[in-house]
Amino acid sequence: MPVLDAYVTSNPCQFILWAMRTFQTNHYTAPSQSGVCTRWAAFPIAHWLESQGYDVTYASGTDMHADPDRLRRVKGFLSVGHDEYYTLAMFENLQRAISAGLNVAFLSANTCSGCIDLLADSGGLPNRILRRFARFGGLPGRTADNFPEATRLPGTAPNENTLVGARTLELFSGTSDWTCTLPDHWLFHGTGMKRGEGIPGLVGWEFHAEPAEISGLEIVASGPTESHYGKGVFTATIYPGPRGNFVFNASTCWWGDGLAEPPGYVRPGAVLSPRGPDPRVQRITANLLERMRQSPDPEMSSS
Repeated sequence: MPVLDAYVTSNPCQFILWAMRTFQTNHYTAPSQSGVCTRWAAFPIAHWLESQGYDVTYASGTDMHADPDRLRRVKGFLSVGHDEYYTLAMFENLQRAISAGLNVAFLSANTCSGCIDLLADSGGLPNRILRRFARFGGLPGRTADNFPEATRLPGTAPNENTLVGARTLELFSGTSDWTCTLPDHWLFHGTGMKRGEGIPGLVGWEFHAEPAEISGLEIVASGPTESHYGKGVFTATIYPGPRGNFVFNASTCWWGDGLAEPPGYVRPGAVLSPRGPDPRVQRITANLLERMRQSPDPEMSSS
């Protein structure tokens, strides 16, 4: 069975994830109350990882906020589904871990868009109350017109594309085929994909665009999106870290649909819908995990 130390996190239910209690089993830690986002986002990815025998640890964004050394104890970090809300500490901890050699696969979208504070509850227990603080990268386009409440956020935060590789713009919702643009990249090894070939309906319901100006960043998939909000362009990227590591951005909330459809799974859909498990998505994911497995261990923090 493949052995990979990986850390998987998600924001399964926006607005309430960090305010909820968690339950713990011998296998994983998960929100005590999970919604439909968990069933179509985190569930199929976890199911596929477990079915393939990968050695993974599951944790919440609160762990990334409060225990940054956890990120140095694994070779890979997987952000899955809809991973919108990060504190500044989460952003900075993940960036430092990448600088130390952590590999990251953002199998998600709308990732690191909303900047939040985590506050103590009335009893003094830390990290129990979520407060929106800022929009990472400011307010793109006509966001201020469409969401005037965003102009009242009290803080500022860096552009999320410097972490993820691309970012959420004003037009954040749309669906598309996930269309290959760089077929000779190691990411596509064994898939047989050609330039312009798409995986039907895999992009949705949100996506990333506006890739960052990061040295070595490559656009591996891109194409037009459609929604009742209008037309956009999704951009999937990969860029190198400083120690032979990498950061991959799939630019879709629906990546898990291409991996598995376990019992109880709820397939998402909008203008387009994904088509279920696809050997190309499975092979791309396996390529990412194998590259993580072969990489050096991240440097441990000196603090």
